[in-house]
Amino acid sequence: MSLPAEVLAVPPCAPASDAADLTAAVRRLLHQEASGEVELRLGARTFELVVTARGRRSDHALALMDMWQPEGCGPVVDDPGRPFRYWLVPPGTASRWENGFGRCVAHGRVVMPPLDRDRPPGPFWVRPWDRHRLVGAGLLRSALAAGTGRSAWPPLPPLHP
Repeated sequence: MSLPAEVLAVPPCAPASDAADLTAAVRRLLHQEASGEVELRLGARTFELVVTARGRRSDHALALMDMWQPEGCGPVVDDPGRPFRYWLVPPGTASRWENGFGRCVAHGRVVMPPLDRDRPPGPFWVRPWDRHRLVGAGLLRSALAAGTGRSAWPPLPPLHP
């Protein structure tokens, strides 16, 4: 499947000019204990999260992202204790996020699972964070919108319990 025209028209998100905080976050993940989770800060110098519902629709979007983004989708976490999928996107995405299929969170802190956790229990990496790159926001927007005529996305419950 080739990239849709609307994807090609979206300029790629430029990386943050100072990626020192993102690099530090990745290093913290790489050196954490196998069973430990790491709390990381969201924001302009690290990354933001697009939160979608888990399920067939987000699995379809993930498969599209794997095809469209060079070297695969980028880092994605599932939370089996909650109905969410977290896509780690570049800083600045929230200010441009115009998509009803997910919410973009730009501030606060998030707990990330150990990098070697690829299945439950607890949150796990559906696509590992094994490189310095993040999920392409423009591609994700198109992947989430692909096939919207087939069935509606389930509404997201509140992000905070």
